Amino acid sequence: MVQNLIYIFLFYLLYFHIVMVFYSVWMHRGYAHKQFTFSKTFDHVGRFVFYTLGWTSFPNWLKVAVGTHRNHHKYSDTENDSHSPYHVPVLGIYFEKYNPFYAKVTNDDLQKLAPDITSFDDYLQNTIYNKFRYGGLVVMLCIYFLLFGWLGLTIGLILQLFTSFILVPWVASWLIHKYGFYYNLKRKYPDQSVNVIPIGIYLCGEELHSNHHVDPNSYNFREKWYEFDVGYWYALLFAKFKLLKFRNTIE
Repeated sequence: MVQNLIYIFLFYLLYFHIVMVFYSVWMHRGYAHKQFTFSKTFDHVGRFVFYTLGWTSFPNWLKVAVGTHRNHHKYSDTENDSHSPYHVPVLGIYFEKYNPFYAKVTNDDLQKLAPDITSFDDYLQNTIYNKFRYGGLVVMLCIYFLLFGWLGLTIGLILQLFTSFILVPWVASWLIHKYGFYYNLKRKYPDQSVNVIPIGIYLCGEELHSNHHVDPNSYNFREKWYEFDVGYWYALLFAKFKLLKFRNTIE
C-alpha cells in the first residue's frame, strides 16, 4: 500500500506539472500575452488539459480567462484586480459574489480586454466539453483506477477536486502575489507580485512572477544570472517540433 501511495503521489506530481506547463506556456504566455501562436494539435492538447480541470464547459471560457488576466495586469493588486489576494478570497476567481471584478465586468468589457480571443466552436466543444463539464475529471479518474486500482480512484478524486478548485487558484493568485522570498526591485506599487523562488521549474517559471509583472512581454521570466525559467525552454522545445511559433524574433 505504501508503495502504491508513493506511485500515486509521483503520478500526481507529473500531472500537475503538465497542468502548469499548459497554464504558463499555452494560456498565460501564449494567449493572454500573445507571445506565441500554436498548432491545432497543441491547441487541442491545451484544451483537453484544462478540460481535466473542469474549466472548458462554455464556449467563451478562454476569452474570460484571458480577459481577467489582462485586467489583472492592468489593475494589479487594486480593488479592480480580478486575481488579487488582497481583495479577492482564494476561491473568488470562481464565485462571482466574492469577486468585485465580476460584479462590474460586462461582455463589452471582455470584448475590450480580449478582442483577439474567439469562442471555440467545433465538434469537441459543442458535443463533449459543453455537455459533459466533468468528463475530463472522469477520464482522469479512469486513469487513476487503471494504474492504481480502487485506492488510486479514491485518492485521485480527492486530488483532482483539490487541484481544480483550490490548488490552481491558490497558485495563480495568492502564492505568486503574497508568498515569496523576494521581488523585482523595479516593481511599482500597488503591484505586490513576488518571486517565490529564483529557480522556476515545477510551476513552469511562474515562480518568477514579479519579474513577469515588470516586463510582461518578455519570453523569459529570468532577469538575474542566478534565476531560471523552464517555461521559456519548454517554449523553445515546442517550437523545435513546430507546435508553436514565437511571434517576434528571439534575441
